[in-house]
Amino acid sequence: MTDAFGKTLRLLRETHNFGLREAARKLQISPSYLSRLETYDEPNPPSERVISGMAKLYGAKHDDLMELAGRVPRAVIEFMEDNYYLVKEIQGKISEWMKTEMS
Repeated sequence: MTDAFGKTLRLLRETHNFGLREAARKLQISPSYLSRLETYDEPNPPSERVISGMAKLYGAKHDDLMELAGRVPRAVIEFMEDNYYLVKEIQGKISEWMKTEMS
């Protein structure tokens, strides 16, 4: 999770004129947890459910918030699991490219 995630959350909340308690209530999380997220005092990123709620509440892009939080969307994980052969092929191409770049 990045400091930018917390700063973005606070900016989004304030832009939408939500107080900390009001936003936390709408997100179904505690105000102290939301505060820790916004001030980068929470070591773990929120769940995808919470991030989805934030995206909806603040009108933000889900994937942008997921990326800032350092999370991979469940749909991406499922795609990678379902298409393992593609992932292996991409990994091979990256390895080849890295060898070429390092030479």
